[in-house]
Amino acid sequence: MVKTFTIQDILFNKISRSLFKTRGTLEFFVIDELGNERKVIAMATLNFQNKIKQVRALYQREIPLVAALKHADVNQTITIDFSEFNKTFVRKPAPSCKSTHQPCFDPGFNTVIPDMSRLPLLMSLALFGAFIVFLVAIYIL
Repeated sequence: MVKTFTIQDILFNKISRSLFKTRGTLEFFVIDELGNERKVIAMATLNFQNKIKQVRALYQREIPLVAALKHADVNQTITIDFSEFNKTFVRKPAPSCKSTHQPCFDPGFNTVIPDMSRLPLLMSLALFGAFIVFLVAIYIL
């Protein structure tokens, strides 16, 4: 699979800086041959001369793209052949609830909103806390 990308813009967002290197994210804004715009983000390390020392793709599927983009400039067109990469790293299908015949939700999942079985416990704790505050107020007066 051969893809052609044109780089629209490259941004570097600084995350941390030390004496000899700066770390941050590189954002590549690219357009493919079909006119689809996309943003590719990679972690980058710059040396003390602000030259790219190391670039690491955030997603495994973008490794060849980031490797080609790190040497490219704005308004440059690059062509990448993903076929060898696709043979080595076969895309695994996302797990589907329909294929496993299991419910998509975990019935034991705890939510932020308490269910009705916890309501009496929470109410008794609130009343106990109010009673303690009341006793402390009487003791102080």
